[in-house]
Amino acid sequence: TCLELLKVIWSWAVFPDVALHAIASLNFSRTNRANLVPTATGLLFFAMSAPVDLMHYGSRLGIMPSYNTIYTYLEDLANADATLLRELGLDETTGGALWADNVQNYLLERDARMGRHSCLISGVAGTYIEAVDCDITAFDLARKRELLRENRRADLTVEQLLDFIDKEHQETVGILQFLYVLTEHIPELGGYQARVSELYRTRGAKQCVPVAQSNAHNLRSSGKKETITTELRDVLLDFLEQVGRRAREHNPRLIIVGGDGLTFESIIRLKNLLAHVIDDAFESLEIVEPVLALWHLGWTELSRIFATHWGPSYSADPSVLGHSAEKMNRKTPQNLNKVDYKQGTETLFTVLDARILDCFRFIKPLVASLQLSHKCRAPC
Repeated sequence: TCLELLKVIWSWAVFPDVALHAIASLNFSRTNRANLVPTATGLLFFAMSAPVDLMHYGSRLGIMPSYNTIYTYLEDLANADATLLRELGLDETTGGALWADNVQNYLLERDARMGRHSCLISGVAGTYIEAVDCDITAFDLARKRELLRENRRADLTVEQLLDFIDKEHQETVGILQFLYVLTEHIPELGGYQARVSELYRTRGAKQCVPVAQSNAHNLRSSGKKETITTELRDVLLDFLEQVGRRAREHNPRLIIVGGDGLTFESIIRLKNLLAHVIDDAFESLEIVEPVLALWHLGWTELSRIFATHWGPSYSADPSVLGHSAEKMNRKTPQNLNKVDYKQGTETLFTVLDARILDCFRFIKPLVASLQLSHKCRAPC
């Protein structure tokens, strides 16, 4: 009987996922309301761009709902997420960040006809990230205005900027990097790798962010171009409306908007233009706080190092980055101000490891000479 079959399936304790899938398939074949696992399977097939014929075949076997049903589920889930986003935007006790970037998709017309041609479809995609365990007062626009009126930047000096650098922490990280290279490349010191990693997480840690999963929400993409100033404003207003931020708010709050270097620069230029013509926190995008993505910040720093320290490849100076790259058979990048991130990072860290290990060529003779001088001073 069916009950006996279920008992046999459930007895497969070694394969709980198989038992769950088998029971869910039986229930789904019995009633269309017990479709949680089959629906999840159908959404997985849809996300992996499975052929529609395969999804039709799966629906006939009771493995998943039909393609049209899955599409309807996705629309309902998107509408529910949009409603949740608007509620989060209206909640004054929460904050968040909005990340935007340009996207392109080349539409290739394989059936040549009059009026149809291949073209590049470009637009802007956005993602909203809920702030977790943050101080909500940091999003207070009134407090930001007070700090700007104080104008503390007028008295800022280079010495003060240098004092902001935690030199003790910088020295600690340098020592740990030196130890990491030694334990990574010297087999006799390989047993200390775990200890060095622990020191990175303890002594070398600073302002650790608590480990927590961030809730990300995809926004409706826009067909505008971020390279055009007027269209970039339309994109930002559209994204702000999707997260529940509307004009004439009773208590306007800041919202972080970040992206790559082009997005960051374009938003700042747009804010500077609107600040002199519109006296409204929303319409002038005063509530937008632009930030540069950390990955792009690291890429900018990498390009700065290459542009400053590359030098001529034929140089005999070992401190020149191009000299070491030539020994590695790495060609000079076409644009030192915008190097390839992956290859550039590999080159930079390989040179660093080699130079640290090369220090022992000078340390070993120095230690030997010190030992010799110690023996000479020793009494006979």
